[in-house]
Amino acid sequence: MAEHESASSDAPFQKWLPLRVVDISEMPHPSKIADASMQDVAFLASLAKKMVSLCMKNHGVGLAAVQCGIPLKLFITSIDGLTFRCFFDMEYMSEEKKQDSLEGCLSIKDKKGNMRRFLVKRFNHANFSGKEILLYDTPPAIVDVREAFTGLFSVVCQHEIDHHNGILISDHGKEVEVVN
Repeated sequence: MAEHESASSDAPFQKWLPLRVVDISEMPHPSKIADASMQDVAFLASLAKKMVSLCMKNHGVGLAAVQCGIPLKLFITSIDGLTFRCFFDMEYMSEEKKQDSLEGCLSIKDKKGNMRRFLVKRFNHANFSGKEILLYDTPPAIVDVREAFTGLFSVVCQHEIDHHNGILISDHGKEVEVVN
């Protein structure tokens, strides 16, 4: 089972999904991603595609690199479960009032392996900025992102950005029991 290179609030993730998708010594330095070479962009796209496979296998809608023990502010997300987008160095702002959001997380499961659920306050609409790796282009490319996201896509992006900041939904949400 892979262990984090350093202590992280996402350490519980490793016991549920033992994963080392890459040797982190092969990664481009996080501060140089914006100026990454074509080889580095291809490497990051390959990493993101492995994360997509893992996310789909576990019926997730998003996954942050830090959840896989990779110290990059990179995440993948989808709301249709088929097409994923890959973002890094993302930030968001909103002037609206936060609303309740019922969320689960692949990092937080009970002893039986079931996802725990938390009621969290999130923006339904937020303005996001950062970078995107165009995974499905040949060759993959990095582009600037300045977009407004709404609904579930906005919520999932906020959730994944929280991972980069060492925040889990259990840190600021209220656990709720969901009856299937």
